[in-house]
Amino acid sequence: MAAPVPLVVVAACVWFAEPPHTVPGHLPGMGLVAVVTLALVVALVFARVLLMPLIVLVRRLGSRQAGLTWQAAPFVVAVLSLLSINGVGLGSLIAVGKSLGTVVWLDGPLSTAGQDSGGRIAMFKALREVTPWLTLAPGAVLALFLLVQAVRWVAAGLGDRTAAVIGEYAGRAAAEPAPPPPFDTWRRSALPSENLTPACRRQTWAWVRSIARARELARFTPDIRYLLTGMAVSILVVAVLPASVQDLFRADDELAVWLAVLIPTTGLALLRWGWRHPYARRWVGVLWDVGTFWPRAFHPYAPPCYAERAVPDLQRRIRWLRDSGARVLLVGHSQGSVLAAAALAQLRDPSGTVLITFGSPLTTLYGWGFPAYIDTALFDRLKCRWLNFSYRTDYIGGPIGHRDVDVLLPDPATSWHVAGEPMPPLRRHTGYWSDEAMWERIDRAAAAPVAPARSSAAAPRS
Repeated sequence: MAAPVPLVVVAACVWFAEPPHTVPGHLPGMGLVAVVTLALVVALVFARVLLMPLIVLVRRLGSRQAGLTWQAAPFVVAVLSLLSINGVGLGSLIAVGKSLGTVVWLDGPLSTAGQDSGGRIAMFKALREVTPWLTLAPGAVLALFLLVQAVRWVAAGLGDRTAAVIGEYAGRAAAEPAPPPPFDTWRRSALPSENLTPACRRQTWAWVRSIARARELARFTPDIRYLLTGMAVSILVVAVLPASVQDLFRADDELAVWLAVLIPTTGLALLRWGWRHPYARRWVGVLWDVGTFWPRAFHPYAPPCYAERAVPDLQRRIRWLRDSGARVLLVGHSQGSVLAAAALAQLRDPSGTVLITFGSPLTTLYGWGFPAYIDTALFDRLKCRWLNFSYRTDYIGGPIGHRDVDVLLPDPATSWHVAGEPMPPLRRHTGYWSDEAMWERIDRAAAAPVAPARSSAAAPRS
């Protein structure tokens, strides 16, 4: 607890102290150490690039029986983590140096740094050359990705893109039974038609566009894998480009420096925003739960993994219910579906349990990020009755990828509404709990006979 006190005192003394009028320079050999360290970092990254195809080849030859998918996510995350922390660190170092005085970029002996030009702080010229392509290259990919997504979102509600939504709900409305009187008199369709007033037509078209654009927005989360891959590839590509091309990224090193400083500043602002606003705190908590689900090795700077306690607790509850003769219906929404799948996958005999998941990110997020754990083998181990519900407008969850498991629900549920009342609302990711059609399917699944589970008391427990 007392460690921050001397840190603040030293930082204050450095900040307000009068800087020297001469540049004392770096320690002998420090330039060589800095260059060799950076070269080793880059070499390790490229070594992983060469190692990944070798691993895939060995697995295809049968050395290890596992899924034959290209597991690029661990490599992408490793590259981004390694290079982004260096980009932020170097940018912050340069920003602090410039805030304390004029920086002299050393490119040889100290005598050539131009001490008579008023330079006060010596830094290696390599820092100035490396920082721009560590920040501007992924920043350009991020800007391009957001621009493409924005164009796609706008285009989803224009022209013929809405025809599929209109046709889908028109067919569903024709198949729905008419409501009993007197509600049949007040029932109105939310679809546009020729006999509506101009104001009503604008309202119905806005409803159709909102559905089409919500479906397009739901594709944003799975597409983040392409963003992360593009950012990692852009850093590696710029690193091997000719010097004349790399000079384009060094044209404005000030922008690169402040962009690097902005990254940790934005993180602190996000935490403060979540602390001050309950709604924002809920979303920060959701991100926190997703990040800290895995063991501590994946998030060494965060609190301990809660799954190490939540999953065994859930398994003990399941075993107790089964040993008591009760039928187990396990329901999980969003991150809860991940906990439920992890608990059942590690049970010796998960049969006899009915698993219900909705809004599940198992495939949309975890399947790409952790392919060694979330793959087809995991789904095969869950030998129980499983139903996974999803909406096409869900921006987090989605289908699992098994025909006998996935149940796609319409969102909105219908195009009919009562005249004078709001249009049928979108449920997206949080509206499953009030979906009557889903709960009717769950009731039928819970009432259906299932194969009896082997008593966990008769089997040794690990």
